[in-house]
Amino acid sequence: MPSSHPIFQHARHKKTGSRGSRKLPYMLLLCICCVASYYLGMVSNWITSQEDLTASHSAVLSADTKMSVQIEKLNDEIKRLKSARIETPARSCPECVVCSKCPTCPTTTATTGNTGTDTAASPTSSAKPLAGSWVSQGVVSTDSLIDGDIGFSLGIPPFYMQTAKQKIDSALVLHHRAPKSASISNPNSLDDCEEVDVVVTKRDSPGHCLVVMEHYQSYTLHRYMRLNRNAEKGGDNKASLDKNFEKVGRGRSTDGSDQFKSPDIATQKKHWKHLVQYFESYEEVSAKLDAKLKKIVDVNNDVIVMVANAGVIELLANFVCSARSRNLDISNIIVFATDDVSREVVDGLGLTSFDGSRSFPAPPEEEARAYGDQTFQKMMYVKVVSVHMALSLGYNVLFQDVDITWQEHPLAWLRNNQATSGDDFDAYFEDDGARSLRYAPWSANSGFYYLKFNRRTSYLMTNLLYESDNILVSHSHQQALSSVLNDHSSQYGLSLKVLSREQFTGGKSFHHDSPFMLSWMKGEVSPVIFHMCWTLNKDDKLKYMQQMGEWFLKEGGDNDYVRKMGKKAGEVCSLEPVITCHFSDKPSAEVAKCSDSPRKDKNGKIFWN
Repeated sequence: MPSSHPIFQHARHKKTGSRGSRKLPYMLLLCICCVASYYLGMVSNWITSQEDLTASHSAVLSADTKMSVQIEKLNDEIKRLKSARIETPARSCPECVVCSKCPTCPTTTATTGNTGTDTAASPTSSAKPLAGSWVSQGVVSTDSLIDGDIGFSLGIPPFYMQTAKQKIDSALVLHHRAPKSASISNPNSLDDCEEVDVVVTKRDSPGHCLVVMEHYQSYTLHRYMRLNRNAEKGGDNKASLDKNFEKVGRGRSTDGSDQFKSPDIATQKKHWKHLVQYFESYEEVSAKLDAKLKKIVDVNNDVIVMVANAGVIELLANFVCSARSRNLDISNIIVFATDDVSREVVDGLGLTSFDGSRSFPAPPEEEARAYGDQTFQKMMYVKVVSVHMALSLGYNVLFQDVDITWQEHPLAWLRNNQATSGDDFDAYFEDDGARSLRYAPWSANSGFYYLKFNRRTSYLMTNLLYESDNILVSHSHQQALSSVLNDHSSQYGLSLKVLSREQFTGGKSFHHDSPFMLSWMKGEVSPVIFHMCWTLNKDDKLKYMQQMGEWFLKEGGDNDYVRKMGKKAGEVCSLEPVITCHFSDKPSAEVAKCSDSPRKDKNGKIFWN
């Protein structure tokens, strides 16, 4: 291509141009590089900052992950500790009382100290925290609470599950937080307790619950049951889970029955008239009584009070004759005789009679035909009045029914027992033997009891007098007494003890404890007294006492005979028991063994077989 071509001419022109013209491309390139470098730096810084943010976020996420793991581990540990705390009672034998599924406890050698607790049987003595201010739970033996080995005695008789005849051996103990320390030295004791509140309760149904609530202190049990307490007669008033809770009293049973009904207004007014009669005559009658009691009271300020009408006078005579045959002193007995016939016989027996008829409605002369009938109720009221009046005059009172015999003097036994055991109760009662709701928890028999005179016992009898309309409603002196005993034990601190059935034996043992009765009839044991209670009527009482060797009236000494003897009634006594067989299936003296006699009960077992 010729050099004259325009391209070549242009090239030559550039090369031979001015100096500034030659530098222009280099400056432009430098500017482009600077701009590129700036933006590359911006991009690099942005990338670096994003990497830093990413790294920081990753670090935060890593820390959060570690914390979550730690929290999860802590939660697992809390669950494990809770599970261990719940399972501990099942693993720790002394606390199995609070667990529904308890393993068989290993055999241990336990020692019982003055607190009545098994110190060696407990695998741990550390207190376990409970809800609220409860810091520990444990168990103590029921025997220690009843017998007094724990520092006090409840005075109640032993309790057996009726279905299995198994004694309840342990009681649950909850410890409140101490004012200065929550430390409990031994939860299975009362060593750290300054005060003990005892709740005596029985499971009446599978759905029975006990609530212990932190609140103002109350010494009264509040009962609620799922039932319709206002159901019409014959309606469904049994307890069931499909019903609402209703407030109920102590006499309500799960079957809907109520053994503690309030007296209606008509019954109350009838009772008011009885009270008016008693208090209007009190000053005059009590003065006459005091004059007689001062002549017979013994050196311990004890008097024995009995009540009799003509219908039971042979039972009274038998008591007198049996005591004299055993050389037992009965000189401090006074008998509230409710009619002329009985007063004459009492005087003839050499006892002190008292006519208190101005103080109460006159009972009939005949005996009660059955437990709870009208005659029975009226005589029960006289029993309240007689003890109240004697106690109000300042005497210690032993009250007893007429269907009793002594093997040894009960007052001497009580004094000796108190001296040896340290017992010092306000009142002592025979164990009735019944474990029904209306007599709970003491099951105190109202036919044999001893009251030491003090403010607590005198007010006990005053309140029983005030509430004697309950006798008219319940047809039971004993039920009314049981109710007042509960109230006064809680409100006024009345202390009472129920005596052993093996020493103060009654009709429950006669009818339902053949091994004990057999031991007695063989002479292997001997109770202090025998009370022929738990028996339908007087005729049966006479027959039972006649065949067991506790009858001391000469042959023919029936009610009519004793009545006719009058002031010569002392002549009916026999120095030896007069034994007559009646029934082969009831306890009888070994010398008679009555095995050839007919049975009393259709399927009765021969006693001496």
